[in-house]
Amino acid sequence: MGDRFTICNMGAELGATTSLFPSDEKTLAFLKAQKREKDFVAMASDEGATYDENVEINLSELEPLIAQPHMPDAVVKVRDVAGMPLAQACVGSCTNSSYHDLGISAYILQDKVVNPAVSFTLTPGSKQVFEMIARDANMTLAGLIRSGARILESGCGPCIGMGQAPPSGSVSVRSFNRNFEGRSGTADAKVYLASPETCAASALMGVITDPRDLGIPFKHIDEPTEYIVNDDMIVAPPADRSNVKIIRGPNIKPLPSFGGVGENISGKVLLKMVDNITTDHIMPAGAKVLPLRSNI
Repeated sequence: MGDRFTICNMGAELGATTSLFPSDEKTLAFLKAQKREKDFVAMASDEGATYDENVEINLSELEPLIAQPHMPDAVVKVRDVAGMPLAQACVGSCTNSSYHDLGISAYILQDKVVNPAVSFTLTPGSKQVFEMIARDANMTLAGLIRSGARILESGCGPCIGMGQAPPSGSVSVRSFNRNFEGRSGTADAKVYLASPETCAASALMGVITDPRDLGIPFKHIDEPTEYIVNDDMIVAPPADRSNVKIIRGPNIKPLPSFGGVGENISGKVLLKMVDNITTDHIMPAGAKVLPLRSNI
């Protein structure tokens, strides 16, 4: 579900007004496993809806793909860049960090150790995912640690250069959603984006590797029929919103109050940007922003 949020977020970044996904039986099964079945709402396009363009993708014809530096849409086949040495491989962050994604990484690395020239990191998508891989019968977490994975806390982490910045001039293969220049915290690093399978296979071999070339039989990682739901660490405010106090440091200021938005908004255009403006142009990630404290 987090990946759907990421795709919607990237859709806006690439120029779409909005991105919508229909809710289906997989959505319902996930909510059941999360004990949130009552939250399911069936959503689909209006009957007879028309579109400016229809793009049909035959998934059986797809093969592993990889995005080259420094844009997520600079996509080629993994085999087109296979053999390129790398210094780092990362799985996780807000994208490709689910139980399935970490499970398939563990399967590829099972009883093996990552290449000594590669720093391999893994970031669970949430506390829940972390606990699930720690408790499952496949010993997913133990296997990943044994293979040489460095387990990071849930968060942006290497994606925005919050630790694990790759060596200067090196190649990093990540299952993340963005690879803008300098975002990793290393100005001249070359960051590639790929699936968890490709990242794990590349970490194992020390070079960018199509996971099919490992000769490992395909395995389907089943989603749990029931997730561990533990909200003990969430402190909810009182229903009447009494006794709620936000503690801010001296350089953290509250947001100003905003009035309602009228039917029409007018103003002078102050800046017109070129194409391919990214979120990193809007608010830089990496070393430029990390020294600052944000109030959002």
